[in-house]
Amino acid sequence: MSPTARVQHKAVRKYLERHAEPEAAIAMRSLLVGRTYQDALCIPAFGEGKNLFECLGSLSSDRGGSVLILLIVNETAASPEWATRANRELVDAVAGQLGSPSRVESHLRLFTHPLGDLLLVDRTRREHPLPNGEGVGLARKIISDIALALWAAGQLDSDWIHCSDADALLPADYFSRARARPSPAASDKPNSVALVYDFMHTPAARPAEADAVLRYEIYLRYYVLGLRSAGDDSSLGPKKDRKRWSCWKPAGSGSFKV
Repeated sequence: MSPTARVQHKAVRKYLERHAEPEAAIAMRSLLVGRTYQDALCIPAFGEGKNLFECLGSLSSDRGGSVLILLIVNETAASPEWATRANRELVDAVAGQLGSPSRVESHLRLFTHPLGDLLLVDRTRREHPLPNGEGVGLARKIISDIALALWAAGQLDSDWIHCSDADALLPADYFSRARARPSPAASDKPNSVALVYDFMHTPAARPAEADAVLRYEIYLRYYVLGLRSAGDDSSLGPKKDRKRWSCWKPAGSGSFKV
């Protein structure tokens, strides 16, 4: 879709005006002015520590263009202390590895990264915690809204929203797989709006945690296989890509048709 058509896309414009989180406006009015990217990758992190760097390291050989990494480190005022410590470790590690941010506004910081840029959204107790009762759903929505706003402004080439977990290991050709997909109009399944990749989480050191992660991955794979056997191409898992204009169509009272 051309940049002009994106700006004029009624559903996207309506969503951004009425339903987008405030971070999208903050990012677009200053931090991302004049920036353009081939792809954007959304990663929520809660109590992950430094797993993120192993996740991003697997992408170093797949640089088809500049990438914007949208990282939101999140917690609530009621989050356990171990998660707060891990979040603080990750926020400090980002600055330690990438240096001083090039642009800062409110609780958002833009860093130069080998893949392009990394936009850190700090929703921790130290900055701006999520409301109690919220979690990864809101965290993922915040950074996806930023990616959508960037796309709508014509500053993001890809028509896919890339989503992962901070502790997931990504395939080296992660972005190029989506680029190779035909447009929905040309596809034999024009209603397909999501891709799911083979995935593996970073192995846990403690046996109990490793067993829990394995059971979670089995659940995810079983769910996806069940949908496929029923003729549904919907996806669930840590590495999902969504077509922006399909995913973010407002439907009903603030819900979204995916």
